[in-house]
Amino acid sequence: MQKIKRLLLVEDDRTLGGLYMYLLQAEGYTVEWVMNCLLAKVKLSQTRYDLILLDVMLPDLSGIEFLSEPLLPISKTLVLTNLDHERAHQQIRAYGIDKILIKSDQTPETFLASVKNCLTT
Repeated sequence: MQKIKRLLLVEDDRTLGGLYMYLLQAEGYTVEWVMNCLLAKVKLSQTRYDLILLDVMLPDLSGIEFLSEPLLPISKTLVLTNLDHERAHQQIRAYGIDKILIKSDQTPETFLASVKNCLTT
């Protein structure tokens, strides 16, 4: 029996967050959604997640700044952004993040495929 994967979604856009929640839950994932880094830190102090889906442009702290802070052990992080320039991507990769999704380029299918790939690699 395969363990249900637990995901933390950190996304401040209500429309996108709602869409991501719908898609992920429909695939059978357990998802908790927060809209800022402070709440993400609280969740991370309480729960172990298989994957964090992290927006870059957040109201209290950028996703890049969030990555630089010491956190509980995180197995994997998938960064979601519309920043499509190499400097931002280099900053993100400096924290060991290999998978960066440009939100505007994603279809529901490609988004879910990327999540599944992150969880299985």
